Amino acid sequence: MNKIFTYLFLFIPFLTFAQSNYKKGSVTKTDGETLKGYIDYQEWERNTRTISFKTAVSDKETLKLKPVKVQSFEIEGLENYISYEGRISMDQTKFPDLPTELDTTTRQDTVFLRELVSGSHVTLFYHADNIKTRFFIAEKGSKPVELIFHQIYQQSHDGSTRTVISAIYRDQLSDLAHKYVPEITSCFTCLQMQILDKVHW
Repeated sequence: MNKIFTYLFLFIPFLTFAQSNYKKGSVTKTDGETLKGYIDYQEWERNTRTISFKTAVSDKETLKLKPVKVQSFEIEGLENYISYEGRISMDQTKFPDLPTELDTTTRQDTVFLRELVSGSHVTLFYHADNIKTRFFIAEKGSKPVELIFHQIYQQSHDGSTRTVISAIYRDQLSDLAHKYVPEITSCFTCLQMQILDKVHW
């Protein structure tokens, strides 16, 4: 009997998580076709690898779509996602699992990116999986580019360990600031740095 209760306890969180939550939305496929209907929205902390789509909530059949088949999708009034095909960074950037040497390993992948902020010139995107959190930025009409951030442990001469940060994303943002708002570059860049420095990478 105790084993039965143990199994139930283990599966309850899974069953709860698996409950559907269809919200009105639309999907634009890679061939240009637009599907309007309902998407199973799970308020993903980690970016989903597949979305479930129905033309009507009452439909029994569900269309499963991966980023390789999708150009973008929208949960109406909630979130927007696009598909990204390219390389993504693979190094750990969170305590306490930081590497002791600079790790610039990347992986070719096709993933969904969640839109965070969209301006007149650039859009900021977010992607998280079980390895790390990543941010991407895209100029209008251009492919998203990952904002590069590294964080490692480094041994000091006295034997102590310190954290060393490589915030390449600051230069990436600075370049965009120079390009689009050269008259207020310093203020713009400082603001962007302050915002992103507070983000949990």
